[in-house]
Amino acid sequence: ILLAHIKAHLRAAEKKPATDTDPTAALVVQDLILDISSLRATLAGTELILTSAEFELLSLLARNAGKPLSRDDISKSLRGLEYDGMDRAIDMRISSLRRKLGDEEPPYHYIKTVRGKGYLLATG
Repeated sequence: ILLAHIKAHLRAAEKKPATDTDPTAALVVQDLILDISSLRATLAGTELILTSAEFELLSLLARNAGKPLSRDDISKSLRGLEYDGMDRAIDMRISSLRRKLGDEEPPYHYIKTVRGKGYLLATG
């Protein structure tokens, strides 16, 4: 699993265009700040307690803010594996992130579901 995780990160790094900013810089979307170098997230100045898997998913969504990512895109980026259609781990992490972001009831303010497309982190 660790090897697949490392390979997924390497593939993701290869796909990034040369114009990308410093990958260790903070990502800011709305009032959410992700400090990539320290693996810390804050929402409106309050630190969020996230698992490493939640942080990875949230940072993937933040790097692609405003763009819907399918479950397959997410699975390939985070696990290096294609989404099998039955696994609900991504959905469970999204649900957990929404709860921690205080965004449990639709209409969602941060992580939106785009029917037929996937999930996106809203930019405003």
